Amino acid sequence: MYTRILTLQKTQGDSIFLWGARQVGKSTLLERLFPDSRYYDLLKSEEFERFFRRPSLLREELMQCSENDLVIIDEIQKVPQLLDEVHWLMKNLKIRFILCGSSARQLKRYGANLLGGRALRSVMYPLVSTEIPDFDLMRGINNGMIPRHYEVENPQRRLQAYIGDYLNEEIRAEALSRNLNSFTRFLEIAAQCSSEKLIAS
Repeated sequence: MYTRILTLQKTQGDSIFLWGARQVGKSTLLERLFPDSRYYDLLKSEEFERFFRRPSLLREELMQCSENDLVIIDEIQKVPQLLDEVHWLMKNLKIRFILCGSSARQLKRYGANLLGGRALRSVMYPLVSTEIPDFDLMRGINNGMIPRHYEVENPQRRLQAYIGDYLNEEIRAEALSRNLNSFTRFLEIAAQCSSEKLIAS
């Protein structure tokens, strides 16, 4: 377990959008910081299905919450319709939310309710050297700084799977690039140029 620099406790009284790439440790951090909060994980198929079919269930389930109770919804971009319910609950019951996900872009694409400034925006990045005891620079360069990649001896398969997911779920699914082969080549060149600059400096 890494001690992350990002501290969400300082935002007491506010709701938060917590964004960050996949596997940077958002869910782990939230579970550690707020173990007693109500937690909805939309990666769970049963949670996703019931809220996708009927978003108003969220309001029904939280009607008994007290003012300033904290509710966490992980992977909020999977059911953008929930944001209307979140908005109502924030406005009328003064419930606080941490809305966590990997794609703010996906919410914008579907015209989701981004709560009109009622939630602060926070971003979680991969590890930085000060968060890693006995930090190894060469391991960081070769493995990357996503926690589960940094930890393994041979990260190539994990990195390939991660890039494959990124290309399919973020680039192809959202039509951000019409030529996926060219974009894949661009990623390779960008990685090479980035490492050259790091080594040169």
